Amino acid sequence: MPLAAGAFSSILGELQTILAVVLGLGMVIFFHELGHFAVAKWCNVHVDRFSIGIGPIIWSHQRGETEYALSVLPLGGYVKMLGQDDMDPNQMTSSEIAENPRSYSSKTVPQRMAIISAGVAMNVATGFLFFAFGYWNGVLEPAPVVGGVRAGFPAWEAGIRAGDRIAAVNGEQIRSFVDLQESILLSSGDLRMSVVRPGSE
Repeated sequence: MPLAAGAFSSILGELQTILAVVLGLGMVIFFHELGHFAVAKWCNVHVDRFSIGIGPIIWSHQRGETEYALSVLPLGGYVKMLGQDDMDPNQMTSSEIAENPRSYSSKTVPQRMAIISAGVAMNVATGFLFFAFGYWNGVLEPAPVVGGVRAGFPAWEAGIRAGDRIAAVNGEQIRSFVDLQESILLSSGDLRMSVVRPGSE
């Protein structure tokens, strides 16, 4: 049972990490594409589609002239503008599209540069905002709680069980999992741990 609980806890932790990476990547992509989209609209470019993700579309909603979509692979995104199509570069040289005042290719060089650069600029701006938020509000650190213990291993033999919170190592108070890792790595001998078991407080 302890082994199964430890394995489940490990799998759950890995899934949480994967989910956090996917959500984080999705957020970065969203703000990046939002930058392109906002400046394209500001420059009066016709935007056919605003998509988060690439590949087959799994959800879409038409609002005005633009289709807003979620695609199956959350590893990218795109803003499809009239006169700018990476899959069909010849579209930019089409005389019919080039003469359309709302096409990307009809815009001035500074306008096109602004549209292309807006994604990176948005990422820099949001990165600064998140950094400022983390600086002023702090970053949540994982508690020094044991996720799982394998039977027969030193921690098990020492009486440590899943769910235990490590309160101190060699007399030094432990406030986060990072503190616990540092205390173990920097220790050159035996470890004396103070453990708080769930329900004992």
